[in-house]
Amino acid sequence: MFNRSSAAARGALALAVLSVVAVACSGSSSSSLPGGGGVGTSQPPAAIAGTPESAPAAAGSAGVVTGHVGDTLTVTMLGGDKAEIAFVKVVDPATVADANNAAPAGARWVGLEVTTVDHSSGASGQQVLVDGIGSDGQPLTTDSVFQGSSHEIGAFTECTSMGSFMETDQANTICPAFLVPTGVTLTSVGANVGGAEIAETTAVDQAIWKIP
Repeated sequence: MFNRSSAAARGALALAVLSVVAVACSGSSSSSLPGGGGVGTSQPPAAIAGTPESAPAAAGSAGVVTGHVGDTLTVTMLGGDKAEIAFVKVVDPATVADANNAAPAGARWVGLEVTTVDHSSGASGQQVLVDGIGSDGQPLTTDSVFQGSSHEIGAFTECTSMGSFMETDQANTICPAFLVPTGVTLTSVGANVGGAEIAETTAVDQAIWKIP
């Protein structure tokens, strides 16, 4: 004789077993990403294949090095070779031997002694240009325009220039000068290096010296 209560009990037991199995299967389907991060967790970029933690600097890019008068700073020349530039001294005012180069009224020459040792094989095709900043915040160049006239000197008596032609691994001294208005002092000097393109206005300094 069929027992309805027994059948009902067996049915309830089967449903309970199925529920337990379903829960177990659900727990085992939660996977973990390589590196220990589970579903729903965030991972650092370095843990994801093919994603670098940080991008390297572009090849050939160089930061600006800084120092003070008397310091030797290392810069990168064309082709990636290094050069050391020593800002030896500032002469204020600088003495000009040729009367034709005398500073006009209201200004004076401020001279620099700069020595470079270029280690690149093509040193003869490279050069170093300098610029400055005055205490009035105005830029200064060796091709100075003062009261509408252009003035430039490449030497002064307190410095012996070797010319702009450089040789590989040989020290080369240049003696540039700025025409600085009376009452203004030189606060910093910058140098940019390379070939003919460094004369362009887009050129930037690779080295900067503070004064003093």
